[in-house]
Amino acid sequence: QALADTLGAPALPKSEAIAHPAVGLVVVANANAEHGSAAQEALLAGKNVVVEYPLALSWAEGQELARLAAAKGLLLHVEHIELLGPIHQTATAWLPAIGRPFAARYRTIAPQHPALDKWSYYPERWGTPWVAALSRISRFTRWFGLPHTVAATVRYWGEALPDRFTSCLATAQLVYPDGLTVDLTYGKGEVFWRSERTLELWGEEGAIAFQDETGTRSTAQGEHTETVPSPRGSFAKDFHAVLDFLTEGTPLYVSLTESLDALAVASTAETAARTGQAQTLVP
Repeated sequence: QALADTLGAPALPKSEAIAHPAVGLVVVANANAEHGSAAQEALLAGKNVVVEYPLALSWAEGQELARLAAAKGLLLHVEHIELLGPIHQTATAWLPAIGRPFAARYRTIAPQHPALDKWSYYPERWGTPWVAALSRISRFTRWFGLPHTVAATVRYWGEALPDRFTSCLATAQLVYPDGLTVDLTYGKGEVFWRSERTLELWGEEGAIAFQDETGTRSTAQGEHTETVPSPRGSFAKDFHAVLDFLTEGTPLYVSLTESLDALAVASTAETAARTGQAQTLVP
């Protein structure tokens, strides 16, 4: 209500807000488990939809929503602001200089003492780690497409398991048809005591490494290091891109198919972690 008062807009229950005749665009930014149902309700009401990732907790549900949007002729856009951020943009610009990539690693660790008592520590509402942390995968599906196989592990800590965890650690390995191997690590919660955000890519002619906002490109010509700016403002860039698409037809920076590809990898990682066996994604 306080936010609505500040904006001079009414504060309405979800269904009333979606059905309101003045609403043409619905932005879904609630708990992950509610993304799919909220997007479906909005699409059925004839509204364009913007969703924070993940679109849904499974690739199958995401596919159903994509078909519904197509049948209705409506926009269904999944925010992937990590693709707009300076780290991704700089790494993308540097990739051609390192030649054919053969290995990559991305590690993000976020200590939290104590673990927050909010939906993002409740698996039923948060989902599985790789679905919830989809941005760690989407960078690589943007660069390299779908992997051939996916292996994964997930570990949780907490006295209230399985309802609530206080820490989680997830790993995944994506192996591409050409032999490129991508190792991913994501962790958060009370068992971690040092934060980390590291992105590394190795190619046959060089390497790229980011530690937080500082990036280094190493090639035969030497090393180049620069500190990229903060990603602040990325949400605004995303929203302006949506408005430009709806009003002028300007192409969006990410397609629904790309988001679904990342979700397919995340869903496959979930299966791999549950079964303890690597899964084949691309024959």
